[in-house]
Amino acid sequence: MRNSRPKVHNKERDITAKRCPCCGGTRITKKKKKYFRTTIHIKFPTFERILNKIWAYYCLGCKKEVVPKLPDALPGSKFDLNTAILISVLFTGFNMSGRRISELSLTIFSLDISPATVSNTLQRLKDYLKEDYKKLEEEIQKALFVHRDEIGWRKNGKLNWLWVASIAQTVYFKITLKRNTKTARSLKLDKDCVTISDALAVYNKTSKQQ
Repeated sequence: MRNSRPKVHNKERDITAKRCPCCGGTRITKKKKKYFRTTIHIKFPTFERILNKIWAYYCLGCKKEVVPKLPDALPGSKFDLNTAILISVLFTGFNMSGRRISELSLTIFSLDISPATVSNTLQRLKDYLKEDYKKLEEEIQKALFVHRDEIGWRKNGKLNWLWVASIAQTVYFKITLKRNTKTARSLKLDKDCVTISDALAVYNKTSKQQ
């Protein structure tokens, strides 16, 4: 099925000619008639290195030298949050290995990121989001109706399991080594919770009702 043509455009341009594209002659006259054609242009992404001059302050209240935090950087990392999230999306959403992410970064961005740096960035992002992730888990644990499922998930060539628990406005993912009852029960649901699943045995006795 052919994609529909966009109705909104970012910009317009006039395509003109000084010579006839057929014979190369210069005796051409512009007519009132014109044709329209929409083209889509992908702009290759770029990156920039920013030298942050972080000013030190002396606090008269706590009697300490203090420095402000970078507003858009991942703590302990040379990457900003956007870059860290992109690495996470490639690793989880597209199931790419650290080596493949490294190759893609060098090819598309001309940015040299080693597989070890990819791993370190993912760990730092995990630590950075730890408290927010805990809040998502707590929302799921208090819900009265929870949808649950799991699927095989390969990580570095080894089979792992991606678990999902979802309610109306929250989706909680967790990757584990095993697909068993103990892992399913590690998510402590409300005592009155009803689980909606495919009735896999591992979900037995994880909630009041299925």
